[in-house]
Formats: sequence, C-alpha cells, structure tokens
Amino acid sequence: VPIAAGDTALDLSFTVQVESSEEQLELFIRLISTASDTVFTGGPIIVTATTSGTPPSPAPVEIVYVGVGSDAAGVRILTTPPPLFSGDTTLIEAEAFDSTEVAIPNTPIGWTSSDTAVARFPDPAVGRVVAGSTRGTARLTATLLTGQTATTSVAVQPVPSQIVTASGGGQTAQIGEALANPVVLEVQGADGQPISGVTLVASVAEGSVVPDSAITTADGQLSVTWTLGLTLGTQTLTAAVREYPAVTTTVTATADPPTATGLTIVSGDQQTGEVNTPLPDSLVVLAIDSAGAPAPGATVLWTVALNDGTVSPASSVTDANGLAATAWTLGTLAGANEVGVNLAGQGTTTFFSATGTAGPATLVEVVSGDGQSANAGATLLNPLVVKVTDVFGNPVNGEPVSFAPSAGTVVPTDTLTDFAGQAQTSWTLGTTAGAQTVTVTSGALTPVTFTATAAQPAGPVTWISAVSGNWSDSSKWSTGAPPTAADTAEISVDGTYTVTVDVPVTVATLRLGGTSGTQTLTVGKGFSVTELSSSVTSQGVVELVGGGSVGGPGLLTVAGAMLWSGGTMVDTGGVVIASGGSLTLSGTSQKTIVNRDLTVEGAALVSGTGTFQFQGSALLTIEAGGLWEHQTNAQFAVFNAGTYSVQNRGTFRQAAGTGTTIFSLPFVNDPTGTFEVQTGTVRFDAGATLDGT
Repeated sequence: VPIAAGDTALDLSFTVQVESSEEQLELFIRLISTASDTVFTGGPIIVTATTSGTPPSPAPVEIVYVGVGSDAAGVRILTTPPPLFSGDTTLIEAEAFDSTEVAIPNTPIGWTSSDTAVARFPDPAVGRVVAGSTRGTARLTATLLTGQTATTSVAVQPVPSQIVTASGGGQTAQIGEALANPVVLEVQGADGQPISGVTLVASVAEGSVVPDSAITTADGQLSVTWTLGLTLGTQTLTAAVREYPAVTTTVTATADPPTATGLTIVSGDQQTGEVNTPLPDSLVVLAIDSAGAPAPGATVLWTVALNDGTVSPASSVTDANGLAATAWTLGTLAGANEVGVNLAGQGTTTFFSATGTAGPATLVEVVSGDGQSANAGATLLNPLVVKVTDVFGNPVNGEPVSFAPSAGTVVPTDTLTDFAGQAQTSWTLGTTAGAQTVTVTSGALTPVTFTATAAQPAGPVTWISAVSGNWSDSSKWSTGAPPTAADTAEISVDGTYTVTVDVPVTVATLRLGGTSGTQTLTVGKGFSVTELSSSVTSQGVVELVGGGSVGGPGLLTVAGAMLWSGGTMVDTGGVVIASGGSLTLSGTSQKTIVNRDLTVEGAALVSGTGTFQFQGSALLTIEAGGLWEHQTNAQFAVFNAGTYSVQNRGTFRQAAGTGTTIFSLPFVNDPTGTFEVQTGTVRFDAGATLDGT
C-alpha cells in the first residue's frame, strides 16, 4: 500500500478467505522506504475476521522503527544557532549516537519549534530554521524516531530600523574641546526596542570620536566621547549600522570660540606714511587663550588713540588662526600716531604706533624777521625765517627755499627747510636808505616778501683822547655825551689807557682798539651791544670784573684780549674769541654765563680757581684751531635745568693742577677735537662723549 508524503495516519481494511464464520488471524505490517528498506514494523497482533456484514472494530497497531539508528542511545545538537534577525535563516546540525556515544550517520532526525512566530522549520526533517517577525526566544527540539530528544534555543529580533540619540545631543563646547557629556546612540527595531549584536559606527568630518565603532549590547547602545574640530558653529556626528548601512542618523553640537585672554602684535607696528593716507600694511594681532593657544572667533576693537586718523573696520573677529586685522589711515598731523586694540569686554589695551610725515608743500609763510630797521649797509639783528607747510599745516623738511633781496646781500641765498619746516637767511641791507625787500620762493608756491627799513647811518661816537676815564664822562666823547643805544661807540685813539664802564650801558655797536698802544674797556656794570658787528681789534682789551656783565642780543668779536676775573656774560647774543684773540679766566670769583654762546676760535687760558657756572641755554664751543687750557683745577657747574653743554672741536688741555677738574654739564669731544689731560684728573658728572683724539 503506498503512503503519500505527509501522511500521519493510515487506515487499512482487508478481506480474507476464512473457513468458518469467524477466525482469528495474526497481522504483520512493514513500512518500506523508496530504497526498499524496511523502516518500520508492526505486529504480530491478533485480528478477527468475520463473515458477518458488520466489520470488526479497528485494531490499533504499534509501529516500531527498525531503520538506521533504531538502536540509538540518544541525539545531540552539534551547532548553536546565532541570534537572528527577522527573515534570517541558519542550519542547525544534530546527530544520533549509540551507547558508546559513537555517531550513527544518516539517522532520521525531526525538528520542532516552541514558538513558530519567533522561529520555524519549513521542513521538519531538515534543521534549517527561519527567524520570524516576532521578537523573542524559541526553544528548538531535535527528536529521533525512537523518541530521544535534544534541545537548543534561538533569539530573534527585528532588523534595525533606526538609530536614536539616547542622550548627549545638542551640546555646546569650545572648538577643539571635548563635549562635557558623552553622546549615547541606540539602535532600535521597528518595535522601538533596542537591537543588540550589530556594529554601530560613528564618524565626524573634523575633531575626533572615541570609540568610533562598537558592537551593541542588550541595551542597543554605543557611548562615545566627541572632541569638536576647529570650525565655529554647528558640527555634525554621523552614525550608521555597519550591517545595515541604510540605517543612519546625525547628531549636532555647537562649537563656540575659545575664551580669548590677551592680544599680541603680529605685524603692522612702527610704520611710517604720509599724513591722511592709508598705511601700506594692515595692523594684525593674534588673540590667545589662557594656555597661549590661538583663539578664533574673538571680537577685537580698534580705536584711534593719538592723532585724528581712522581705522577700518573698527571691530573685527579673529579667524581660525586667531588673527584679526584692520587698515589704518593716518591722521592729518605729522608725527606720532597711535591705535589701541583690545578684546571686547576687556580693559587691557595694546598699542600700535606709526609716524606720519608731511604731505607735499602747499604754503610758504613768514615766521619772523619782517619789519626790521637798521643802518644802511648793516646786517639785520634777526634772521629772516620762513616756514613751508603742507595742506594740513605740517612742516615740510628738505624743501628748497630761495631768498632774493632787492638790495644788499643775503647769506645763504638758497637753502633747504629743516625738520621744523623752516629756512632762514641773514640780510645785510643795501647802502641806500629807505625800504628794501627780500622775496622768498619755494618751488611753485606763492612767494612771500620781507620788508626792512634802511636808515642813513650817523657817524660813530668816539673817545676823543688817549686819557683814561669813566664812560659816563660826557667830556670824553666826540658828541659831548656818552653813546646811546642807537650809536656806534668807538674807542680807537692810539695810546695806552682805560675806559671804565661805571654806569649801565647799551650801544648798537662797539669798536675797541687802535693801531698802537693798548685800549682797555673795563666792564664793572652792565654793558650790552644790540647789533652783530661789535669788534675788539688786536690792540683792544675787554676786562670783565665782578659786578659787570657783557650782554645784549648782539655779537662781540674779540681779536685782541678779554680778561675775565668776575661778572657775567648774559642775554641771547654771543662772544667770539677770534683766531689770534685770547681769553684769560683768572681769580677766585665765580664766572657765570647765562643763555649766551661763548665761542673760542683763538686761545682761552684758565688760571684762576673760581667756578665757571652755566645757566639756561648757555653753550661753550671750542672751534677747530681753538684752544682751551687749564693751568689749575676748575669746576664747570650748572645752576638750573637747561640745554647747556661744552662742545670741543679744537683742543681741550689740562696742563697743570694736581686736583680734579669737574664738569657738571655734558661734555662732547667731536671727531675733530683733541682732549688732553697732562696732569691731575678730569671728572664728568653729567656724561661725556669722547670721540676724536
């Protein structure tokens, strides 16, 4: 009787030949495989055959497996199924074994699942299990035809459908720093429950994430530490399931700039440019944080601190390298300019400095020296001074200036402006009385004009005899009265005599000295000259004593001798000891020079011990060829603050004295000068520059 595949029961009905109305028979059953092997047997059992029309009750037959493995002692499962995702399949292997645990090949094994919604066997005779759509664990059983069993289990979960951010999303930190809290990612199935056993991968475009991958555990999660990159603003972390690359998600964080704590100058400091024009190089600063690292994203404020320039922009933000820059247009005033820069909200300011130079010359103007008067043929007391400026009034240095007199001469006629924008000349008037002019030009600028009045000079007032006397004695003068401030006083009668200044005197010019004898002017009161042409010839002697002074704005040139035992040289003019002339400083009294220049082109001998005191802007100059010799110790002292100094272009010599000569004012020995100490000591209390020899 053929048995169809899948049949689980079989009803058999037989008709047999019997010898009586009812007989008992033995029934034997065999199930034969397609290979003609007897696999199952049944019987013998007693059945009753009857001739009555009513069949007997069915007789159950116990079927016994007698095929391969019918003598098996048990069954064992050889492979443990892995966790499966819905729709996955895996093959589970099992084998029968005998009483000695030796495998019995080809023994039929049947398979069943405790929950076919979780896992099922499409073919119960084959151990290939298919994961169902329901999450859970199914118990899988392998059964021999002889009844022995073995079990295992399989866990099934849905395929991943999404990645969610469990925590740590939307955080904020400074660029380059790790977020305060980890980012926790969770893989879930369509049922919203966690998925374990998949590889979750995290990546960022910049910065870092640690770990960057891991296999999820029962909670389906991966916890990572995210260190932000250096780009300001929103940064993104991307996560994906490696086994299911279509399942992804993103997490964002905000990168703030680091907190800047200071600024340092990178470039653009100490530039020089024309006033009211942009400097060639931008001002650049570096913002740094407390660790000294560059601080991007910091707001920097720029402010003009000195002069009236401008900056653009006035506020800037540092770039990814921590740098910020601005352009600086200098102010309209030549000289120092400053720009202050500081971090927004911080008080500490860093300063850039620059120097503005004058623009092109636009104006020449009179400074001083206009409207003077002097005798025709005389040199004006004050120089003619002009100033050349740009459109903003800044002095222009190095601009050519020419002086053209209508009469007389000027020295120099052509010159250049100095750092104050000024140029000057000395004007000796023409010999014709009346108004005279000097026209000043500088390039294409509008010229300016100086005007002076030349007066017809009167004759000198002269000392009339070679007899000594007092200056105030009217009978001694050619006009019957002592010279006045407008007069030239002339003491030139040959012979040896002394004129004593017994009252304060001011004259325009002094002419002292004849052709023979010795003509001495003893100054015991104030004596002033106002013009530049006073002179002492080789026969003349000026004696300055205690209580007396030589002063005035004029210049006294001594080609003869000057004896200085006391008293003062004062006022803004000067005394020149000409080549061939001499100056002797004697006695113990103090000699004082106040705001006056003393120039030695001849020889000066210091034989006294009195202090030589400087006040105001007094200046002692020893010119090339000149000699200043000490034959005793002396002290050059200062009385108050000023611009006094000693400048040696000739020879300074300490020839005698065993003590110390002290300079309490600056001493400058020029490259052409000779400084010589033959005996004793010279001490510089205010510093010295000793070039030359």
